[in-house]
Amino acid sequence: ENQWIVPVEKYLLDPKIADPNYGYPEDFVPALLEIIGKHNGTLWELPWRSDARFLFYRTDLFDEAGFAPPKTWEEELEIAKYFVKPPDLYGIVHHGRQYVGTAYLGLELLWSVGGHLFDENMKPVFNSLAGVKGLEHFSDMIKYAPPDILTYGFMEFTTAFCEGRSAMARSWSGLAGVAAHPESSKILGKWNATIIPHLYGYKTVANAGGWGYAINADSKNKEAGYKLIEWLTTAENEKKCIELGGEACPVRFSTFEDPELRKKLKHFAVYPEALACARGVLVIPEINEVLEELALVMTESATGVKTAKEALDDGARRVEKIMERAGYYE
Repeated sequence: ENQWIVPVEKYLLDPKIADPNYGYPEDFVPALLEIIGKHNGTLWELPWRSDARFLFYRTDLFDEAGFAPPKTWEEELEIAKYFVKPPDLYGIVHHGRQYVGTAYLGLELLWSVGGHLFDENMKPVFNSLAGVKGLEHFSDMIKYAPPDILTYGFMEFTTAFCEGRSAMARSWSGLAGVAAHPESSKILGKWNATIIPHLYGYKTVANAGGWGYAINADSKNKEAGYKLIEWLTTAENEKKCIELGGEACPVRFSTFEDPELRKKLKHFAVYPEALACARGVLVIPEINEVLEELALVMTESATGVKTAKEALDDGARRVEKIMERAGYYE
């Protein structure tokens, strides 16, 4: 039983409280309601910001070289290698630092070759052939990235791409808002986005997620809290946030389809497709601890401390201990 927040739908569906022009549910992308706001069929929070994964690329560089956006890992590496011209330009940037953000990239690589984090009994199974393939592609991308890529978090690789120091970036949708803002971007009008590539013979499975607002169960003013959340997440304020330089990660159809925004935010055109081939991370209390172990696996493999299989096997043993301690195998 949830002791920390109350279902927001209690207020959202009450005609005496909710704004009839709020636009729920028809203006919200169903997949984002499910991934961000719902659990076991109940809406616990109102989505505020979405997150989906894309491959961003420099249209000016691609056009000059005659490249189409890559669809497979093989094409991604070929193009990345072509653009390596240190120290001013590299082929690709992405998460690299040992933290949870990089583990999301690891999940994406694992899923896109048919791998899984756990089996039906919550036993870790990422130390599979799929896991090895994913880690090998991570190491291959690093060859064509800046030499300090293993220190990069979201801000580092976003800055590198938006300053024109990389031809491609595997990133969350938040990068687009920076790339499209005159004060933060040196590549205005010179970028686009496509679906994350996959290994030949497989299908892309990327990450999707986001943030939302919920009502504290201990609040003495729950109805007022709801009205604040409702105002913060209106269609008008969602668009205004993006126009003022906020991350371009909406949750509403009306924002995605806004003609003014679509002119400068090219990833809006492929956002529905990105969501269609994405999944959310497993919602369990231990997930961050598990992802921290996956990030360590990626670092150990990429630095050569261990082989990919050794790092995966050791990581799986550590994750199994986490799950055993949490009571999953009783």
